Amino acid sequence: MFSLLRSFVGLLFFIAAAYFTFFVDLGDKPLSSHLRDVWESPVVQEKVGRIKDGVSDTIEERLTQAGEKVRKEATRDLLNPADDISDADRSALEALIEKAQKPPKVAAREEVSP
Repeated sequence: MFSLLRSFVGLLFFIAAAYFTFFVDLGDKPLSSHLRDVWESPVVQEKVGRIKDGVSDTIEERLTQAGEKVRKEATRDLLNPADDISDADRSALEALIEKAQKPPKVAAREEVSP
C-alpha cells in the first residue's frame, strides 16, 4: 500500500515538473525554450567544441600509448619466445602422441553358428 502511494506521489511530481518545464511561461516563454536558447548560444557551443576536441585528443593519445605498448610486447614476445612447457607436460604429451600413433587393437570376432 505504501509503495503504491509512494509511486503515485512520484508520478505526480514528474507530471508537475514536466508541465512546469514545457507549459508555464517564465517571462515570455517556457523554461524549455530558455534552455534551448542557452544551449544554442555561441558561447556554449564554443565550450562544447573545446570539450569535444579535448576529449578526442585525450582518446587519441591514450590509443597511441596503448598501441605502442602492445607493439613493444608483441615484438618482445616474438624475439624471446617463452618455453612454458614443463618436463612433466612434455613427457605426457610424448606418451599421448605415441598412444595415438599405435594402431588400435581389434578384438577378434566370434562367429555365431546357426
